[in-house]
Amino acid sequence: MPKIMNAANVQEAVEMGQALKAQGEYNWFRGQVKDWPPVSSLHRIYRDGDDAAAERTRMRFFLFSKWISKNPKLSHLLSDESTHQFFAIAQHYGVATDYIDFTTDPAVAGFFAADTKTPPTEGMSCIFCLNTQDLLRIFQLVKSVSEERDEALIEAIEVDVANLWRLHAQRGTFLFSNYNWDIDYPMDRILFPYTGYPSYPLREHIYPKEKSALELELDQYFFAVESQHFGHERIKQMVKDQRAKGGHAEIAYMSRPPNGIYEKAFLDPTNLVPLRSWTRAQEPVWQVYPDEHYHEVRGRIERLHLTAADRLQLERAVAFGVKQVLDANPNLRQKLVEWAVDGSPGKVPAQRLSAMFGEAWDGMRSLPFTNTQIASAFSTIAGMAFLDFGSARERKDEADRFRQVRGEGLRVEIAYADNASSIGYVKETALRKAMRTDLKSLLTPEFCERVDDWSILFQLIQNPTILFDFDPLVEIFAADLIPSQILLGRKPTLFNPAALTSFGFH
Repeated sequence: MPKIMNAANVQEAVEMGQALKAQGEYNWFRGQVKDWPPVSSLHRIYRDGDDAAAERTRMRFFLFSKWISKNPKLSHLLSDESTHQFFAIAQHYGVATDYIDFTTDPAVAGFFAADTKTPPTEGMSCIFCLNTQDLLRIFQLVKSVSEERDEALIEAIEVDVANLWRLHAQRGTFLFSNYNWDIDYPMDRILFPYTGYPSYPLREHIYPKEKSALELELDQYFFAVESQHFGHERIKQMVKDQRAKGGHAEIAYMSRPPNGIYEKAFLDPTNLVPLRSWTRAQEPVWQVYPDEHYHEVRGRIERLHLTAADRLQLERAVAFGVKQVLDANPNLRQKLVEWAVDGSPGKVPAQRLSAMFGEAWDGMRSLPFTNTQIASAFSTIAGMAFLDFGSARERKDEADRFRQVRGEGLRVEIAYADNASSIGYVKETALRKAMRTDLKSLLTPEFCERVDDWSILFQLIQNPTILFDFDPLVEIFAADLIPSQILLGRKPTLFNPAALTSFGFH
């Protein structure tokens, strides 16, 4: 029989768990709002006979594996020795697996015992307490005497996934089980009435607001690539349903020209190869991010005192302050930074400005942007925030606010090879200067003069490696594209110009 312990509230339950851990009775914990059997999400799907959810899960694994296989930084996750890392990522991003979340920290379990949008009005919340050695001993004993458990598996998994900061923050571990293991080993637990969240930890301690380079890529996949696939499937089903009712519906596909160019517009398309400057985009500094553990890089605060009477003063103060901080701290790129804003930064709420600086820092710090370029990005963010760029209902108003900060601009769409895409603004004159200088000499007479029209140009060339020099495009990313994406609330935000495969008019 499981040992049942009672507490008055979640905080008392956490303290009990901490005392029991210190005594060596338990090493893993799991918090639940309700005292339900702790089975895996995949087990629940098959237990309930939910064929649609099972098929969706299979497709999610197929799409995720395919995406990973094409990502040089992540393809190692498909190797046998990385199986637990692969599934740990999938589990933390909501894909149903046979893995069950646990933690070595009772305080984290306490948070999850309270984490709900619909607080229960009856029943008890709980913190499960597990001694993994005892579990595995009992399981082996059960397997040795029961033929019904021949196919049953249980494994206690402690895995450190590099750059998976939410796993680090939660001090997460996993119990792998392919059956309803609770029938053989009902866990000891601490029961208590639901009393809301404990005073610590906060949600930001469990789900860090900062993003690692890996998590930015995963956001890119789950927010863009996967959601696009399932969104397209829903549209196809809607068309099918409409036709079944006797209606007429079609899906129009926009195809991208081969190699990102309209070959008929060029005298000799074979001459259109990536510009030499793009060899720098293949250097490791643009392609590989460092392995970082959340608890080793967190905790740095840099304060900017910003008192500005107008937008220009605010932009200059931000650029100056950020550049001074970075130049004075050569190793700061290796740290997460909370950019705390003091003073009176015009009409921009200091907290909002700090959050946007943090988002830019997370995406830029591990890429080889210069200190000046990062300062430029922060400065543009401040200037556009001053004008409330991103909140305009009309596109002409949005364009006008960008113009006031950066000059005449273009609204463009950019994309990576996996079709993750985003929208931002770029300064028109900077984009012209970034273009290859011999473009008109490569075009047929019919198109030679028409490329001064951006809408025509981006129909002819969507491949940035053929149209732009790399270094000026990096400048454009820092000064325009990253800030405007952040102000527009784009998810995902694309930070890496070296990964671009498509650049076009929007």
